[in-house]
Amino acid sequence: MENINLYYITIVGFLSLIAFSMLLILRGLKLTLKRTEFSNQKQNKIFFQGVFVVLFWLGLTGILSAFGVLEMNEQKPVIPPPLLVLVNIPLIVLLFFINLSKTVKEIIKVIPSHWLVYFQSFRIVVEILLWLLFVQNLLPIQMTFEGKNFDILVGILAIPAGYFVAKQTSIKAKKKLLIAWNIFGLCVLAIIVSIAVLSAPLPIRYFMNEPSSKVVSTFPFVWLPTVLVVIAYSLHILSLKQAFLIKEKS
Repeated sequence: MENINLYYITIVGFLSLIAFSMLLILRGLKLTLKRTEFSNQKQNKIFFQGVFVVLFWLGLTGILSAFGVLEMNEQKPVIPPPLLVLVNIPLIVLLFFINLSKTVKEIIKVIPSHWLVYFQSFRIVVEILLWLLFVQNLLPIQMTFEGKNFDILVGILAIPAGYFVAKQTSIKAKKKLLIAWNIFGLCVLAIIVSIAVLSAPLPIRYFMNEPSSKVVSTFPFVWLPTVLVVIAYSLHILSLKQAFLIKEKS
């Protein structure tokens, strides 16, 4: 009974984090658009496009997972894994838009720099939820802070890092701080993503201890890689882009 209760607590916590993160992103978009010189009509159009993208992505990844399309099977592996492909689609789209869209560039310029840093503190909750999955024997130890996952440090350091970014008055110093912070965060994220892939029931599996990491391909935990990981690397990329745009404003 205790395990059942803990499992449902984990699911509720996970879904609550997803919902809170999505609402915070949309709220941040709304406030950021007000800081631009866009017309009210254009602001509303961009905001509702954002709402559509969020709902579409949640729906698409959730449905694919619920129907087993993203399931990882060691006996019948699909290369490349559909889940890994899905995680990289937003990355490609994001890089395309931040480099080629003038509208996106204008939005990035007016986002308060510390917002993008503070938001990374959500990774503290992510790591707690991963640990709860581990204690229920649903996730391998190397994907938690008891093993080889140090991503919780990024979440913890996001709070003082965001504070220093907010208080920094020197453009040059702020730029250096943002670049260093985001490179650090991306490196730590890349390590845990690699560990997750190497713990999956695939031909390239390196960590053979059980359980594998296949729980992240099941609903609703599929939103860990397809939403929470996407949020993490998107915040870093947007913040890095903003850091390089700071020079253009000086």
